[in-house]
Amino acid sequence: MIVVLTENQNGKIEAVIEEFCKNQAIDFILIRPSDFLDEAFQIFDRVSPNSSTINWLTPQGKKIINDATTVLINLIDFINPENVKGFHPDDKEYVRHELSAYLSFATSQFHLGISTPSGNSLCNKYISLPLQWAKIKDAVPECQVPDYVYSDANFFLGRNKGTDEQWIVGDLHSFRNWKPNLQTYMAIENQKSLYYKRPKGNPYIAFGFGNQVVIKPAMATQTLSVELEVKFKTLILKCSEALNLFCYECIFFSDSENFTFGSMTGEIERSSGWGEFAKAICSYLSNPSRSIAWTMPRNHRVPKLKKTQKAIEQRIHTICGSSEDSTTRTVRCLTTLANFNFLEISKLEEDWNFAVENGRLFVGAIVGKDWQECDSFYIGPIDINDSSEYRKYSNFFEIINSLDIPVIGCSENMHLNGTKPTQLVNASLSVNGMNLKTPETYIVSGPWLLVDRLIEKHGSIVVKSISGIRSRAVDNQTFSKWDRNSLKFGPQMFQEKIEGEDLRVHVCGKSVDSRILKHKSDLDYRYATDRSEFESTDTSRGLEDIAIRLAESEHNPLVGIDFILQKDKETGAYNYYLLEINPGPAWTFFYQNDEEQIRRFSKTIVHWLQGGDEHD
Repeated sequence: MIVVLTENQNGKIEAVIEEFCKNQAIDFILIRPSDFLDEAFQIFDRVSPNSSTINWLTPQGKKIINDATTVLINLIDFINPENVKGFHPDDKEYVRHELSAYLSFATSQFHLGISTPSGNSLCNKYISLPLQWAKIKDAVPECQVPDYVYSDANFFLGRNKGTDEQWIVGDLHSFRNWKPNLQTYMAIENQKSLYYKRPKGNPYIAFGFGNQVVIKPAMATQTLSVELEVKFKTLILKCSEALNLFCYECIFFSDSENFTFGSMTGEIERSSGWGEFAKAICSYLSNPSRSIAWTMPRNHRVPKLKKTQKAIEQRIHTICGSSEDSTTRTVRCLTTLANFNFLEISKLEEDWNFAVENGRLFVGAIVGKDWQECDSFYIGPIDINDSSEYRKYSNFFEIINSLDIPVIGCSENMHLNGTKPTQLVNASLSVNGMNLKTPETYIVSGPWLLVDRLIEKHGSIVVKSISGIRSRAVDNQTFSKWDRNSLKFGPQMFQEKIEGEDLRVHVCGKSVDSRILKHKSDLDYRYATDRSEFESTDTSRGLEDIAIRLAESEHNPLVGIDFILQKDKETGAYNYYLLEINPGPAWTFFYQNDEEQIRRFSKTIVHWLQGGDEHD
């Protein structure tokens, strides 16, 4: 069986796959995102670190499971607003996030033919050029990447004088713009652009589908020897793995035997070479290989302070956030230390500005442009209320992902918290053999009897959001009173209810601090009208090792981890049940009336930013 997830029923790739299935007498199923919100589409998945079970039943009665006989081709990038147009206006964004989080999990659990999701999108079609170059530089050192500057015209011209005619002016996603145009480009003084150098050599276009690669010269007069073609195909496959792309178009340059990576995108537009690419698709489908393993290091970058960099006292560190946020305010109090700056996020491009040159970050005042290079960067929790406000900062958040300096609060490393079932699977695998458990977790959509099965099995279960959108966790004593028909209109996550005490653990680098809640009047302590304060508690060596390992599994230097601490009635031993890992924790909430501990943990963060705690 071959399953294609797509927004485009009439796409060329979809047509090739359908024709192949018809000729080979293979079941072909095309699913659109909106189909998962159809009341006749059933989902009954079990989340497990060893082998999650994906179980779909289409309205046509077709059963789809993630076994070795099913090939899943995911061509969905983002959940379009049109998919949720039938929902109440207040619910549309929530439904979009929930469906995206669910598909991010479900697609990654298939064995064949998938493009596994990352922090960028569901199939990674539009990874920004600077982030592509940073990942390729890290993962495929035998490839060269272009020099670039992301800035306004004044910064760029001040650094490069505009004397080199090989510079190109575009944006973060100018995947196909490789013609030098600086001399004819009328730069807008305060508008940021991506300036990047055209690599030396001849341009080539490659199309990839799984382990199949087709290379075409960009110009008819170009030739490529068989030996170089084999070499370049090997490098292109390494690049596609580094970017987690399954179906893509790649542009690269060859100067003699050198290979310079240009760009990759899942948006395939060129007609040249289409016939050969269609054959490559069929070749893969005839003998599908195991997909790229879903491993966090390939998706996430962890820049580190190099041992050859400046001495600690010479480094410049920057804290960016909202002065209204208590966490940021607390860390900011320590910016009176030498070489620390604070940037108010709401004043971006009003009081201060930024530029990035080949992974190096520069910040400076709007007036005077006294630029300083940053050696580390902290982004505190930022509350963005609507999409228009997010667009103001989106390029800033995106370019921070590509930096070659230590960053706390990098959005690239927050992806897992946006899809909780995936996070549970990844966390469990990362601490395999350690004393960590996770609640039995299911994702369901369909008739209520599916939930009744879970209640019968576990006695009491909890419903919570799949995505990182905040929602109140409640048990079946509460949600059984809700409109049961709502279960038919999209995936919802249920977990067995674990009795015990709430344990919150904060990790910064190798430093760990634990807080425990002894009493609460509500299942979800955030909404409890009567609860005790979180108290300091000793962190056992076992828990400390688990917490550090979990933080490392997400490649995040600062996290807040929620556990349930449960005492075994028979042995008296304590078990740790993981609920979730928060990548941008509002940690001061857990230290109310404990000013000494607030100062201590703030200093831990500052110490990490200064290069302590052995980043390597």
